[in-house]
Amino acid sequence: MKDLTSYLNKEVIIKIDRPLNSKHPEHDMIYPVNYGYIEGTISGDGKEIDAYIIGVDVPLETFRGIVIGIVKREDDNEDKLIVAAEKGYTKEELYEYVKFTEQYFISTIHIEDDLISFMHFRLNLIKRLSRELFNTIKETSEYGLYDFNYIKLNQHHYLQYYQIPVITYQSVDIGFNIDKIFIEKFYNKAEIIHWLDTKVVPFEYEIYGGESCCSFEGETMIEDILNSEERIIGVSVYMPYNNMNQIMTSIKTIFDV
Repeated sequence: MKDLTSYLNKEVIIKIDRPLNSKHPEHDMIYPVNYGYIEGTISGDGKEIDAYIIGVDVPLETFRGIVIGIVKREDDNEDKLIVAAEKGYTKEELYEYVKFTEQYFISTIHIEDDLISFMHFRLNLIKRLSRELFNTIKETSEYGLYDFNYIKLNQHHYLQYYQIPVITYQSVDIGFNIDKIFIEKFYNKAEIIHWLDTKVVPFEYEIYGGESCCSFEGETMIEDILNSEERIIGVSVYMPYNNMNQIMTSIKTIFDV
């Protein structure tokens, strides 16, 4: 097996032979990312070195980007590259992009394990993604920077103080935390009970008081909401960064906007 670690952080040009939304030539599978190879290279299987392209939501013919991850397979003779326009993703987020094929192998994701570098690239990624989303929906949205927000870590809420891009789209706030994207909307009590009865949300979410920020959870959640003094109830849905391409569809489905 050829070790591809030396490609990490290098700029490469990928020739796309299986573009986004194309069908696999042999299996019943649609590609959720662009997939291609580096011309003139040799991988462990004797063919060119293959690469997944992430962070792009249109079919491509070629792509110039940075190798931000290596997919290492224990049960195959061919490793893969993960290529993007910029760094700033966790191992878990990268795996979600490539698991449509890697789930059939014993695979691990290797990245540059450096917290300072990750924070630097993550903040730049947040800036770009939030601006791109705002420019896409700017006729019906607002854009602001907030210097504080509560974040839930290890079952506790902490107040974080740094500029958080927040876009408001038809009464839904879309914010960009370090770890996840949050989508937030407020309801009255009757509306939130209806929401809980009718919605199936494929992501982690939290129900909390609009004034106290007290979380409602567990078997008595609906009873606790009805007995509370809160006038409005907030819902925050947390989406990982690997779902960025589907964010508007998710917002419309989850919050009926």
